[in-house]
Amino acid sequence: MSSSARRLSATVLAAALAFSCVGAPEAGAESSIRDGLEVNQGWEFGTVLGTCTIGYNDPVRRISYTAAHCAEGVNRVFLSDKSGKRFQRPIHAGTIEMSPEYNPKTDANDWAIIRWKDGVTINPNTFDRDGIVPVKSLRKGQELCFHGHTSHGSVGSADCGRLIATLGTKIIIETPKGARKGDSGGPVYVPGGGLVGVLSTSYEVDEPNGNTSYIVTANAPKDGRPVTLEEEARIINQYYGTRVRLREHDIEPGSSLIEGLADAGSSDAEGAAIALVLTSVLLAGLAIGGMINSVLY
Repeated sequence: MSSSARRLSATVLAAALAFSCVGAPEAGAESSIRDGLEVNQGWEFGTVLGTCTIGYNDPVRRISYTAAHCAEGVNRVFLSDKSGKRFQRPIHAGTIEMSPEYNPKTDANDWAIIRWKDGVTINPNTFDRDGIVPVKSLRKGQELCFHGHTSHGSVGSADCGRLIATLGTKIIIETPKGARKGDSGGPVYVPGGGLVGVLSTSYEVDEPNGNTSYIVTANAPKDGRPVTLEEEARIINQYYGTRVRLREHDIEPGSSLIEGLADAGSSDAEGAAIALVLTSVLLAGLAIGGMINSVLY
């Protein structure tokens, strides 16, 4: 058995066993809102799925916008303290609701509302100063920027590109680089202007001439007509003047918060989901470890 195979087998088994020891959420363990929890545009928030990025704040209505795929199967949102550091002890700070028109197969209407609990401070937006810009006002070639917490951190940096097209309330942008896991839901905006949408998907584009380009898509925080993947691909091919290959980047929710949430407390449904995931990981890890041993010995 090679040393690399041993390491692989040990890593798989150790990960499975570590997950199995987390334990179920404790009843009544939920923390109250304290320690100056703040909501900042472009910072991360968490669910039991992992972390995403806050796309837009509405302090008057006490809500924020983010991506709907950050809310699939969950409804509780967690924050860390105002330092913006990684989640050391997540605190239940609000609930998240997907657009009722969200289609996970096509990512149409990929936006959601976070409703914050009393005691959470919702700060003004910093990336866009002019509110929400109507999609119909955008023009092909217009400069647009995106910010994701994984790619850009808590500071005001971003990557900017050019608008390819809009399809209903979906915005398609060519950018200098793609987005990463945990960037989902981040602000997509007109520099010096307003928000146009929240970050939804990211693609690497293989052009026939060997060049590589990048595309991100966003959805305005309102429901629009259904947009198919075929329609999206057709618009992109027209932009490049040829048929290109699209490879989707995984920008689903980032790093897991399972250990922290076991301390902070979760709803019954989410607790059951955690238990199911942990059991699956353990069984899969043991099965893979057994296969590795049987093949290599």
